[in-house]
Amino acid sequence: MRKIGFTFAVILGIAILVRYGFAQSADTQSQPSSSNQLQFPKTASNLLAEIADIDKLRILNPLDLTADQLQQLTTIIISAQVKYNQQLIKLTVEPLEKIASQIHQTKQQALTGAPIPKEFDQQIKDMQSKFEKERTDLDNQTLASLADQIHSVVTDKQFKMMADQARKVETNSKGTDQQYFNLFVREVFIRYPRIVTLLEQMHTAKLGAGQ
Repeated sequence: MRKIGFTFAVILGIAILVRYGFAQSADTQSQPSSSNQLQFPKTASNLLAEIADIDKLRILNPLDLTADQLQQLTTIIISAQVKYNQQLIKLTVEPLEKIASQIHQTKQQALTGAPIPKEFDQQIKDMQSKFEKERTDLDNQTLASLADQIHSVVTDKQFKMMADQARKVETNSKGTDQQYFNLFVREVFIRYPRIVTLLEQMHTAKLGAGQ
């Protein structure tokens, strides 16, 4: 399936792929900078971010969202992000804390050259499988809730435009308008990590233009 614009993914915790741009990498936030790490120029990063924003504006501008709608969407998404991140952190941290002593002990033994116990490998594998299932459930719940809230903000015409845009990039176009609307919400309002900033900028621009 082709994507609606650019999408991003970050790594959170142990072998955990965090999608939807809702969560930031706790690992990258905690690591100190090092002279041997790749330092990407900030100006170039900003320019790449603007290119990504332009890509999203290409599909958001035709919707002609009002200043009030943009403000409502921003509030809805921020609230969903906070709730999603809290639940995701809980799903990530609690299983790790339960086996913290085993993790420390296994590493210390491995440092002396001892083999990694098969039981430990299986435990980590089972923990990851459980997390993947729970995260998928959380993702689906978040998408359903957010789609319903966004649907209540947009007009019927905007709803249809969103569904039609998603349908254009999907190879199998047999789904319903609701399914393609959900796809649009996922790719644009969930997976794009700069969506809140972009909506706020759009809102400012609307007010500046007196719209």
